[in-house]
Amino acid sequence: MPKKKTIDDIISDECSGRYCILQEVIKHSGMQDFMLEQMKCIEKYKFEESEREKRDIGWDEAVRRWVDTGAAERYSRVYQEGLGFKELYRRTQHG
Repeated sequence: MPKKKTIDDIISDECSGRYCILQEVIKHSGMQDFMLEQMKCIEKYKFEESEREKRDIGWDEAVRRWVDTGAAERYSRVYQEGLGFKELYRRTQHG
């Protein structure tokens, strides 16, 4: 079960202090913090790549690129519990 700190980090932009179905789904998903934080990093990567290309690259393409560019491997090396997705993303993308 994901930790509250991880859930709060992931949903901070979407839920802003009110009841949030996303929070409930994540809470009961059974996913580990490692994977939840990585999914949030991929979401940020997808947004940045879509902006750069001026089109939505979609989740499948974002995940493929995340793996193909070595970001998934770098994420595994830099992951530290409690670090937060913004710092994890920065470390994954910019060393």
